[in-house]
Amino acid sequence: MADAWRRFVTGATPVAIDEFLATLGPGEAERLVHAWPLWARQAQLPPPGTWRVWLLMAGRGFGKTRAGAEWVRQLAETGTAGSIALVGDTADDVRQVMVEGPSGLLAVAPSSCRPRWQRSLRRLEWPNGAVARCYAAVDPEQLRGPEFDHAWADEIGKWPDPAAWDNLMLALRRGRVPRCLATTTPRPRRWLRDLAAAPDTVLVCGATAENAANLAPGFLAAMTALQNEALALALALERERLAAQAAIVSAEAGGASWPQRNWRPITMLSFLGLVIADAFGMLAFRLADQAWLLLQIGLGGYFVGRSVEKISPQIANGHLNGGHNGGHNGGATKSVKTKTTGNLATRGAATRTKAARHAGK
Repeated sequence: MADAWRRFVTGATPVAIDEFLATLGPGEAERLVHAWPLWARQAQLPPPGTWRVWLLMAGRGFGKTRAGAEWVRQLAETGTAGSIALVGDTADDVRQVMVEGPSGLLAVAPSSCRPRWQRSLRRLEWPNGAVARCYAAVDPEQLRGPEFDHAWADEIGKWPDPAAWDNLMLALRRGRVPRCLATTTPRPRRWLRDLAAAPDTVLVCGATAENAANLAPGFLAAMTALQNEALALALALERERLAAQAAIVSAEAGGASWPQRNWRPITMLSFLGLVIADAFGMLAFRLADQAWLLLQIGLGGYFVGRSVEKISPQIANGHLNGGHNGGHNGGATKSVKTKTTGNLATRGAATRTKAARHAGK
């Protein structure tokens, strides 16, 4: 039934869906509207298997907040959860997005099972006694002491201190199978990458375009334009960085003084000597364990730099690109021909000299 309904919802227009709902009685329509598995995309439903953390990482407008609110609602209404933590970046984020927002817990709850929102206590209580309490990640110490069987952590990628996540995991110790849903947009955070790679984490990724049917017209186009602009800026900065590096290497390769041209091998050989001496216990002090790693990185950079130094004069003279006015391969062909002609001339001169020596004998 769920698959058939999804096919109908996917192919039908909003008008057709409204017309179908109008044919149902008030109770039937409300039950159908709040039957989340019939409306949700697969990525918005809890993944199968045994997991401790469900990490839902997707772009803006994907439907992460709705997925989180519906997951908590299902846990509370069925009695699966009794003590739930709602953790956002700030207290305002929890209240305005997770609880009172258009896709928050109050909005998705049916009238027959609506939780009581005690704003001053930062607490939601369902008719069956299940309770959800609100916490702000900007104050990690709030999560010291309480304990929960389930938790919903929103936008963890922008949490200022990973200690809030650590404290939440330590507080998730009630019940037989304590679990946490973490919803966030992708952020370049090391602790977030470690969380995604953890063995008890199920990572679910998604794109904004998957929820296009429920987004305002023009939103996807605006988001795409912003992403393209950011990508173009990143590429321009990378080109400038590479050009600056090439300019530095070329300046060193063409330096007037011997130290300017050879400081790289001198530095690397000196560092290599220190590492070898440390390995044989010949130093009065000990180098850090990262010394070998630094040596590998330094040697790699040195060999790359030497390769650029060798090829940069040829690039400057136009032997690789055919000069300013030649064809694509003209300069290279001319270089090969000159080298071949020179080799033949040298061989001919050597042959004539050898013949003369034999004639003198």
